[in-house]
Amino acid sequence: MKKTYLALLLILAMTVTGMAQDVKPVVRASSNTTTTTYENTQSSSNGFWADRPYIKGARFNAYFDFGFSFGGYNRMVYTTSGNSYYTKATLLGLQVFNPTLGVRIFDYGFVGVQIGYTDLEMLFSKVTNYNNYSTRRVNMFTQSYPIMIDLRGFFPINKDFHPYIEYAFGWSPEFIFCESYDGNEDWMYDYNGWFNKTRLGIGIDIRRLSLGLGWNRNWGHENNGSVFKRDYFYMKVGIKLGRRE
Repeated sequence: MKKTYLALLLILAMTVTGMAQDVKPVVRASSNTTTTTYENTQSSSNGFWADRPYIKGARFNAYFDFGFSFGGYNRMVYTTSGNSYYTKATLLGLQVFNPTLGVRIFDYGFVGVQIGYTDLEMLFSKVTNYNNYSTRRVNMFTQSYPIMIDLRGFFPINKDFHPYIEYAFGWSPEFIFCESYDGNEDWMYDYNGWFNKTRLGIGIDIRRLSLGLGWNRNWGHENNGSVFKRDYFYMKVGIKLGRRE
């Protein structure tokens, strides 16, 4: 029996010793008393959610992007004389200066505004007259300055890699710099009016590097009464400024 009791005591001592190693003293001092408490160091924080949130509050962030786009352009023109024209074009574009200013909200949200954007597009197209079905070549160089609300949803993998989805919508004035009709140069500069703009994309922030790609649509009514729609894909690369945690 004595050996049995000794064995039980030994097991109990080993158990208590193991439990004691799992707690650490935390001393909290005040002006009057000093209190010692104990907290468990083996918690669920050792798993995937260990360091979250990485963004500990609302943080101002600014994105400066550069990119290019490619896609299609469709325009229908209805004139007062009754003639109708249909334009179908290949679009190549550059996003030269694309600042987005906003607030990162903890790990998962971002709300921002794009301003001062410069969007350059070259259109290589053919125009078809619906009355006599004649065609002509038209090359246009356009410039626009969108103002957009930018919403992003993040799901951080760790403190450095933050994938996101993006949805943006807004409006933009458009200016046409020149056109060329079948080799007969007809240089012009015209204000084309405001159009609607929307964007849907995905991307990732890698520390201060930001990458993205997606789909963009411009649509609206031009000053001459025509209805147009431009759908194109884009890719962009930029830098992010502001606090990262």
